[in-house]
Amino acid sequence: MSQVASAVFDIGVSGGVWADSIPQPMDNAFRQLREECQAQQAFFEAQPIETQSLLNGSARKIAEALVRGERQLSFALPEQVSIEQELIVVPAEFRKQVVAGLLGRLPAKDIRSAVRQRLNQLEQSNHQAVAVSGRLVRYAVVSYIVHAMLPAGGSINDGDDEAARRFYMPQWIAFDDERLLVSSVQEAEAHVASMQSYVSTLHLAVSLAPYIFADEVYQHKRSGMLVQFIYQGRALARYQISLVIGKIRRYAEAGDLNLGFSLSLPYFDDQSLEMKMYDFQVIPAGRTMFVPAFVVLAARREQNRLQQDAHLSESTRMHILSELKALEHAFESAEV
Repeated sequence: MSQVASAVFDIGVSGGVWADSIPQPMDNAFRQLREECQAQQAFFEAQPIETQSLLNGSARKIAEALVRGERQLSFALPEQVSIEQELIVVPAEFRKQVVAGLLGRLPAKDIRSAVRQRLNQLEQSNHQAVAVSGRLVRYAVVSYIVHAMLPAGGSINDGDDEAARRFYMPQWIAFDDERLLVSSVQEAEAHVASMQSYVSTLHLAVSLAPYIFADEVYQHKRSGMLVQFIYQGRALARYQISLVIGKIRRYAEAGDLNLGFSLSLPYFDDQSLEMKMYDFQVIPAGRTMFVPAFVVLAARREQNRLQQDAHLSESTRMHILSELKALEHAFESAEV
């Protein structure tokens, strides 16, 4: 989030969020995923209690190592698994699993792909008990991530469903519309970063087992967090615009904008789910006395150009347009 706090503009160099704006699953594909998820859950729950306990312990170790980006990890397979109510022993030589590189460690960015590869290898084993163990470990990991690792959201009993969804995770609320509720912009950025990490962890679970997407708890946490994340991300960007306006006025009063300047407006992209910068030139580099009308003209020009931009979602485009309008209105009759 450091880009939001820095490089607001370079001197001398050339709306609301709605739940239905979030992509929803296709019925047929979602139904298939749900059936597979239910089958995996039922198979896991059919295992002996001791087997479930060991699998849950391994799942916790794996999930925490993946989220932290650890360079190596080890976990255990159960001693036996149940297949059609028959207990089958897992060969002893397979029970201890270590995921690491040739020198005992993996680059942090590779641990996730290494774990996926190891689970695939286990599930493709010629030993039925090993293959079943791999399948069970995969389910246990994604179930732990979704059900236990990520906190559940709170609720607001005010009769307003939109507000309740918006305040899904109360501990990470930094803005009420454009009013800052925490002590600093840096704290607000940290809250937005926490929500981004939350969504990334949900995506991690799906990357390991796509069927977990259809899990009811996954869907509840995903929809609630996405609404809050987008709403708070946009609120942070709008708040930053007010800071940009204040900086322009201070720099203009000091005569520091007479060599030309460009702007980088923060905005929240609801497709990539991250803060980005919208860059444009206000005054070309050179000796031109600053007048507020230059900002107004630049903001209007960018609004027209943005209407033709097909790379942004409609909701993100409207979000940036509202920021440009705020910039335009701030300097329409300004005397700085």
